[in-house]
This record gives sequence, C-alpha cells and structure tokens, in this order.
Amino acid sequence: MKSFTTIFATLIALTFTISAPATPQSKTAKQKTTQKITKSKSIKSKKSKIKKIPLRHRLNITIKNLKIKDQPAHIILQKLCDAAQINLLINWKQLESLGYEKEQLITIAFKEISIKKLLLYITEEITPKDEEPLVLDHDRKTLSIVTKDQANQKLVLRTYDVRAQTMAIRDFNSPPINLSNALNSGGSGSNNSGGGGSLFDDDNDEKEDKPLTAKQKGQSIAQLIRNTIEPDLWDGDAYVKFYRGKLYVKAPQYVHIQIDH
Repeated sequence: MKSFTTIFATLIALTFTISAPATPQSKTAKQKTTQKITKSKSIKSKKSKIKKIPLRHRLNITIKNLKIKDQPAHIILQKLCDAAQINLLINWKQLESLGYEKEQLITIAFKEISIKKLLLYITEEITPKDEEPLVLDHDRKTLSIVTKDQANQKLVLRTYDVRAQTMAIRDFNSPPINLSNALNSGGSGSNNSGGGGSLFDDDNDEKEDKPLTAKQKGQSIAQLIRNTIEPDLWDGDAYVKFYRGKLYVKAPQYVHIQIDH
C-alpha cells in the first residue's frame, strides 16, 4: 500500500495545483508541452494502478502533507475523488434544501490523513447545526455522500472472518509452586531426610475462571459492535450475528466502513 500512497500523493499535488494562464508557444514552450504530455501519460498509468484497488480499500489510502486554502467544499470533494479514481455521487440540490452548503470555503492542513477521514471531515464542515453529519455509502464502483436517513434505507449483508480473534486457547492448569515449604522444611544439611514439605501446594481446591469459548468471544465482539457503533440502529432490520468463526453483519454501508476501520 505504501507505493500506492506515494502515487496518490503525487496525484493529489497535481490535482490541487492551479495552472498558470496560457502563453504563446516558443520552441522552449513546445519542449515543455512535450514534457507535459509525457508526464500526462505517466499520470494515466498511475491512475490505472490506483483504480485496480477495491474502492473500500482506496478510502483507506493515506495522504501526506496536504494543504488546501479557501476552496469550495464541492470542488475539494470532486477533485479528491477524481485523483483517487472514485465515481462520486452527491445530490447537491437536495442537500442544499436541507441547509448543507456546498460553496462553503474550506481550509485544511494535515500531515497525514486517509481519504475516508478527509471526506468525513469536509462533510462535517458543511453540516448545519441542526442536522446530522452526512455519511459515506458505496458499492464497488460509486461513492455516494448522503444523509444518514437515506443510507439507513439500504442494508448490506457482509461477513467478517474473526476466527483469529475468537480462537479458544487451551489452558493447561498446573498446581501452584510453594518455595517456602521446600526451603524451610526438615532442618538443614544435605543429608537431611526428615519429612520435607512439598514443592507444590496440595490445597488447590479453589475454582479458577474458565477461559471463554470461541462462541462466547464471538458473541462479545458482536455485542461490542452493537454497543459502540450506531447503538440505535440495531432495533430494526439491521443485525450482527456470530456463527462458526464469522460475524454476519446486515447494516448500512457507513456502518461497514466504521467496522473496517
């Protein structure tokens, strides 16, 4: 992913660069044009590599040293998605009727931020006080920025392999060692054969807590998701279930994005 991060950083820098006005071409200018065409072909090659990454993984690509000053929110969102080769779908007419401001000027400076976090940051900046922040919804090809109510109308079922997190580790119980019994018993001297104390305690009748089973661990993870990610969502058709090492989650896409994170 590091190589793609480097490629993406280059594309972002080029995307947010404002071109100078065109001037009449001289021989030197023509040479520069040739260089630009060569660079353009290189950019296209880099973009095609980025496009091969699944969209949900592209959202986790990290941008470094990003600085943008006083640009409209909708332009930043569009340029960002263009650079990441993401088809962006936003119904600005509907959002503006609810008070979301696409023309709001945004100034940002981040040393390091993922595409997903940057998108969410911008949507929070344009959200009016009496409305909930917009959420991300996507399929394999298109990213939509919608209200939470809109996203909740489309539930997606995905499975998550959690066998590594739920694997039951067998606990081999051994009797506790009591060194004081062994060292302080039967007098001194190497030839002492008196009744010495045992190195191990015989009194081990206390019951120890049994380790959780894989099923119990899986159910705990499912409950943790319900408690911490959109707690009010799970009373309806959305659900999180654990079965044989996998979590089955039926929820809006923005919930899956949070689980992936």
